[in-house]
Amino acid sequence: MRLPETAANALDAAEDTPISISVAADGTVALGDQPIAKSGLIAAVRQAASGSEARIHVRGDRDATYETVVQVLGALNKAGFRNIGLVTEGSGPDFDEESE
Repeated sequence: MRLPETAANALDAAEDTPISISVAADGTVALGDQPIAKSGLIAAVRQAASGSEARIHVRGDRDATYETVVQVLGALNKAGFRNIGLVTEGSGPDFDEESE
């Protein structure tokens, strides 16, 4: 998976392992390393989660459509999950004239 590059800081490390969701370039969604039908994603996340405060990391391939990634985020949000982070590669542009 080719993640987008950003200047964002790393997510805080915690003792619990986050639930990992990936969106591939072709729109395939996976929970961990297992592909899953989009229609079953929320039920599977609920089963894997210890509650709505579970940490979820979403990895969207840089060639995945924006629409698919935000649909996954929206579904997680609607289901009550709030502790969601987007996983990217570091060293991307920061768009700050003062740091150039």
